[in-house]
Amino acid sequence: MSKKLNLKKILTSGYNFNSDEYELRLKYILFNSLLIFNILIVSIATFVRFSNSQYINATVDAIYVTLGLISFFIARKSKEYFNALVYFVIFFSFSSVTLAFSTGLNHIAGISWYFLLLMSIFFLKGLREGMIVFIFSFIAIILVTSNLHVHSLDEIVLGVIPFFGALVFMYFFEQRNNELKNLLVGQKEGYLHQSLHDNLTGLANRKLFLNRLTDSLAEAKRVNSKVIVIFIDLDHFKKINDSVGHLMGDMILIEVAKRLSSQIRECDTIARLGGDEYAVMIDTFSSMRIVKDIIQKLLNSMQEPFIIEGIKHSITISLGATVYPDDGLETSILLRNADTAMYKAKTDGKNRYFFYDKNL
Repeated sequence: MSKKLNLKKILTSGYNFNSDEYELRLKYILFNSLLIFNILIVSIATFVRFSNSQYINATVDAIYVTLGLISFFIARKSKEYFNALVYFVIFFSFSSVTLAFSTGLNHIAGISWYFLLLMSIFFLKGLREGMIVFIFSFIAIILVTSNLHVHSLDEIVLGVIPFFGALVFMYFFEQRNNELKNLLVGQKEGYLHQSLHDNLTGLANRKLFLNRLTDSLAEAKRVNSKVIVIFIDLDHFKKINDSVGHLMGDMILIEVAKRLSSQIRECDTIARLGGDEYAVMIDTFSSMRIVKDIIQKLLNSMQEPFIIEGIKHSITISLGATVYPDDGLETSILLRNADTAMYKAKTDGKNRYFFYDKNL
């Protein structure tokens, strides 16, 4: 178990990646894996070439190994070095492959290394960088093989056919990859929207409301402003559910949500907390008169009866409001105080609003 953990740390440069850095984590693993693989292979080649008195190629390989090791250890210092290191590795990899190709006169091995470099860069950086490496590699192959008169034109053409195959592969792979990325992004956004919104009404749910309230309280504390939390509850909604059924009750909840939403400003937040409970947060206002006007509009929006499937339903609501920081400094306290004020409005006759008072 510890060996796997150590290997994982080596391939990810010892960093912890969050869920949003999944793609970056894969690139780190690929980058370090290729570096380690190349260092091992080229180290063996260095030893063999020195043994065979191929000192030029051996020296090139030794430089490649040294730069690879330096890059590997620098990558462990900071994730910010990653992009610069990738381009650096591209440069010295291309240079060393070209030099080894031109001195070793090994047509097949040279194209194989260019091909490996091309695929590595494509998966690390994408189609654009892969195309650049493709063009430079293709030119290098043609120039080296032509200038040294090693192969005929027919052999050169046959040698670079895999490169054109790689080009086609990269293009179609990138297209398919983009389609999958767009699909995954859409699914992620859909899941995120579902997790933060009420399935029935489409309003913000309790989680999103609390998140926004927390952010608004922090901003209000910073600029010394106020935030209003309004708790809304339908009067006698249980009787409606019992008399006409839950399906009709859900349709009424949807219509109530629409009417409430139409009475608040774009800068305000409205949420369905659950059941027949709604909440509104007002964090941008110049005077309490604006707040009271909004609350009165919310009450008045229920005056017209609801007509659902030809049946008329009269709905009233009770509201309770509380003020930050006058009535509390925490989200839980503010919600509790708004709920308390709402019950005060209910006990006083319903279809009205009440601001929280410490005497409650």
